[in-house]
This record gives sequence, C-alpha cells and structure tokens, in this order.
Amino acid sequence: MTSATSTTHVHDHSVTGGLVNCQNCDHEYVGRYCSQCGQRADTHPVNWHYIWHEIPHSVWHVDHGIVYTLRQLLTRPGHTIREFLEGKRVNHYRPLALLLMLGAVLLFVQHGLGVSYMKASQEMLNSKDASAGAQAFQAELNQWIERNQNLLYILMIPFFAFGYRLMFRRQRYNYPEMLVAQTFITNIHLLLSLAIVVLFWALGGSVAAFKIVMWVSAVAMLGYNVIVYYQLFQRRVRFFSVVWRSIIGYAIGYLSFFAFGMLILIGYFIYSAVKDPSAFKSQKPTTTVQQPHK
Repeated sequence: MTSATSTTHVHDHSVTGGLVNCQNCDHEYVGRYCSQCGQRADTHPVNWHYIWHEIPHSVWHVDHGIVYTLRQLLTRPGHTIREFLEGKRVNHYRPLALLLMLGAVLLFVQHGLGVSYMKASQEMLNSKDASAGAQAFQAELNQWIERNQNLLYILMIPFFAFGYRLMFRRQRYNYPEMLVAQTFITNIHLLLSLAIVVLFWALGGSVAAFKIVMWVSAVAMLGYNVIVYYQLFQRRVRFFSVVWRSIIGYAIGYLSFFAFGMLILIGYFIYSAVKDPSAFKSQKPTTTVQQPHK
C-alpha cells in the first residue's frame, strides 16, 4: 500500500526524489520523468501560470533546439553529424522536421519578395527556334518546380546520399546513415538558398543576376559539402581526396536525380500519347491558294 505522498500529483519543480504516480500512464516511479512514458513529474494545472510560463517555456525549448542545431551545422558540421550518428542527439532538432520548417520559411520569403528563379531561367533558355509547344511545356514545368521546391529537396536527398556513399564507400557509414547526414547537409543548403534569394532580389532579379547567384550557390554548397565530409571522417581521408570525391559524388547524385526525372517525363509522355494520341500529331500549316485575277 502506497502512502498518501506517493500518490499525490506532483506540481513542484524542486521534486527530485520520492515515489511519484504518473498522471499520464499511472506508473509509479522515482525522478523527474516517468520511466514508462516520459511524462514530466512537475506538471502544472492549466491556469494563468501555465499560460504565462509553460507555453513560452516550450517555445523557447523548440527555438533553442533549432538555433543550436543550425549553429552547430554552420560552425562544426562534420563533427556535429558524426556525434549525432553516434547517439548524441538530445540537443538537436530532428533533421527532417527542420528541413520542412526551413523549406516553408524559404517559400515564404521567396513569395514575399516576389522572387522567381524559374522566370529568369526561362528567359535565359528561351530561343526563337523553340516551338510554341516546347516553350509552353517548359513554362509549365518551371511553374511545377517552383510550387514543389520542398518536395524536390526531399527527393534529391537519397540520390546525393547514394553518390556520396559510393565515393566514400570505404568509410564505416552505411546508406541510412548517409541519408541522415545528407538531410542535415540539405538543411544548410536551404539556409544558403535563403541568403541567395535575398541576394537575387537585391540584384534586381535579372538574367545576369540569376547567373551570378547560381554560380555563388553552386560554389557555396559544394564547398560546404567538402568541409562536412572532411570533418565527418576525422581526417581519415586527405583533404584533396575529399575535394574530388565530393565533386564526383555531387555530380553522381545530381545526374542520377536528373535521369530519374527524365524517366518520369518519358513515362508521362508515353501515358499522354496512349491516352490522347491526337495531342501529339503534328499539325500541317495551312496555305492559302490565290486565285488568278481574271
């Protein structure tokens, strides 16, 4: 039979000992957290104290996790990823959740500033020789890419993880671990993309500005990858070996993703042709025959 003190709901932050009855699963335990479900011992009733203390406290902890993770990924990325893979995770925000959050922020800023990469790229790639149908398809594809940037970032992760796993296959990390590492890397790529969006907007959003920001983006992201993998392998791989392996791994990931996209487009064209063959029939230009003057 338990004593009255052991079954009383605990609301005191200073409680560190004594038997506690969990308010969530009714499990009896000793300490600040339930060993069965993880519920805190020092829960508060929902009142004004809860409103003014618990909610800001919870938001601060979320923000602290995000800021801590981003700071670590910016200052010591490879070491941070290695520690996370080895189990040091309590202070980090989950990489995929952080990716979705940063993607939402990127889209918000991009739409807020009225920035459109696709419009600039279409102006750069359009030619007078291209048919109207090809230009219309390109415009439709660009719009789809602009609407689904977050999805593309997520879809690219397995391909880049494959490329880097292939180039660093002699190291001890397996493919799932490389997926996690690449998810962390993509978070910083999104942060860099956010800075690139602001730079593109500041430069006026022209085709010339588009070329500049694309070069800056490519160099910055590839340079970051080199730093990550150099630190991740704790200097087991020489620096110049990391550089060329990172470049080739990035190229393998990008080209394999491009090939995957091309297969989807080919499948889409085949499906559309079978469904509506008339849409792909070439239309002969009509000519007007002039009657001779009488």
